[in-house]
Amino acid sequence: MIDVSELITDPDFAAPYKVYRRTGKWVKGRFEVSEPEVLNFYGAVQPASVREIQQLHIGDTEHGVMKFFTRKPNDLYITKEFSESEEIQISDEIEFDGRIYKVLQVMPWHHGGWCRAFASLKEDTNGRENTDAPTGGGLVSGSDAGNTGDT
Repeated sequence: MIDVSELITDPDFAAPYKVYRRTGKWVKGRFEVSEPEVLNFYGAVQPASVREIQQLHIGDTEHGVMKFFTRKPNDLYITKEFSESEEIQISDEIEFDGRIYKVLQVMPWHHGGWCRAFASLKEDTNGRENTDAPTGGGLVSGSDAGNTGDT
């Protein structure tokens, strides 16, 4: 098998981003959320293609969906309950290019040493309008240019 995990952290494709990880639990009928643990990740970040968005359970109801790649031992998480305790893992939030994204789905490729997560735009901390336009001035180049996902 070809090891593509090196591409995830290749400086030609990768960028730094912050992951905010929280847990929570029910206390006296109220859900209390912990302070976020801030993790610094470095990996490839790309807008999700039309086909990928259609294959997500959210379909076309979400806007600004991005793909975030990580290499082991870093992982991204969606909300899940731990059976051995009352603690609940809350979906990670990712800060990238002044925007906050919430992780919707994680596809682990542990045998390859990496994972891919889809995250939806939650808020824009730069005061920009939340649009579907890719970051970097809206320019699309390379192999994704003109890719409608219809192939």
